[in-house]
Amino acid sequence: MFFSFNTQNTISGIDIFSLDAGVKVSAHSDHPCSPYQPLMAIHALVNRKTKLGKKIGQSQKISVIEALKLYTTHAAYHSFDEKNLGAIEPGFLADMVVLGEDILTIPTEKIIDIPIDMTIIDGRII
Repeated sequence: MFFSFNTQNTISGIDIFSLDAGVKVSAHSDHPCSPYQPLMAIHALVNRKTKLGKKIGQSQKISVIEALKLYTTHAAYHSFDEKNLGAIEPGFLADMVVLGEDILTIPTEKIIDIPIDMTIIDGRII
């Protein structure tokens, strides 16, 4: 399973049935030649629209919580590092961003516009 943007600004890949079955699907943003930051991808996952507003794959929408899990706990699981990453817990690396708005309460269409107020890596503000 994979998730990708293509040159026509469409979204493909996440198998919603796998998520429903409990499969730990993950998402990443470490591709060196694409501009897709996590908030852009989360916006796409929960809204299922192109940059021009065309609806695509509406039956494959996932919740904001599910999208956040793809980037946190599930990504840590896939990198075999779930005991150090993916959650805010004692003993875990403090790698996170502080968002300028509450991603869980704003309208999903505005997720792409949330500012990043702070980045913390290994407990240090960057």
